[in-house]
Amino acid sequence: MVETSINIKRANLQARQWPSMNVLSNKTKKIIGLLFKSDQAKIVEKILSDDCPRSISSCNDWEAEFLERIWISVLKISSGDMKKFESAVKLANTDYRDLFMAAGLGYDSEAHKKWKI
Repeated sequence: MVETSINIKRANLQARQWPSMNVLSNKTKKIIGLLFKSDQAKIVEKILSDDCPRSISSCNDWEAEFLERIWISVLKISSGDMKKFESAVKLANTDYRDLFMAAGLGYDSEAHKKWKI
């Protein structure tokens, strides 16, 4: 398995030691399970809950539904590929609006609810 520039070892270590910043929805977890192998799924869950979107200072005050829109956009772009996942997380942490557009979910704030794998 090729490691991406996201520090997978750090994510594994954190998954064992510290609680997540955001709680992923059941829908988000289900999508992760469908897109990624079980060993990758745990890493993806940890990165989404802790690091996405980490660079936006007000994200801790956002509603769970808005965070879910970000997470599902990242997962849609990734198509189950860790390198694409890494790029999507970087985009989410740079400008989540560009993320929504790249995922095809930018014009409808409810589109993430309708997306089917």
